[in-house]
Amino acid sequence: MVRQLGSEMLPSLFEAQARHAHQSLGEAATKEFVLTHIFRISPHLITRPEDFWRELLRLHYREAALPPVLAQHVEQVVGEHSAFKGMPIAELFAHKSMTLRVVQEAWFRYLTKLGITGTRTGEPAPPDYVSKLDLPFDHHDVRVIVDSMFLDGTLHPLVVQGVPATLPEWAKAGVVQTRRRCGTWCSKASRA
Repeated sequence: MVRQLGSEMLPSLFEAQARHAHQSLGEAATKEFVLTHIFRISPHLITRPEDFWRELLRLHYREAALPPVLAQHVEQVVGEHSAFKGMPIAELFAHKSMTLRVVQEAWFRYLTKLGITGTRTGEPAPPDYVSKLDLPFDHHDVRVIVDSMFLDGTLHPLVVQGVPATLPEWAKAGVVQTRRRCGTWCSKASRA
């Protein structure tokens, strides 16, 4: 399993082992040790959707992804909770690009539920295989990371004609307001 870690993680792993592992660990305990001390994830504490998305987004925001063996372990532990049945947990933890596609699509659906429609920027409609999962964007821990991802360009905002006054302030990073272009219909309307 250690071979699946990037070489840049090995010094941290050896340091954590010297400080915290005072005995030989079995396979499951080794996975838990690496998840806790290297990736700062404890899958046993992921019991609610907001826990799941907070930890997943934090992981990918740090430009880290779990090696497949650890992603599968997280899926085994987290998948025991009914809130996560049918979710591609291992794939989400192992692949940042897949996670971003899922989050991006969930963001557009979230705005649609708020009555906001517009044009996608830098992001075509997702292929059918992308899971259509809902995220708890209203949860503080999730929205802080999502907001940062919009600000640094990791996620793409929706281009809209007008931003409703009811849109929460934190969500405004995920929309871009365009100026309405006036064509012949504007000049006809202004004469009326």
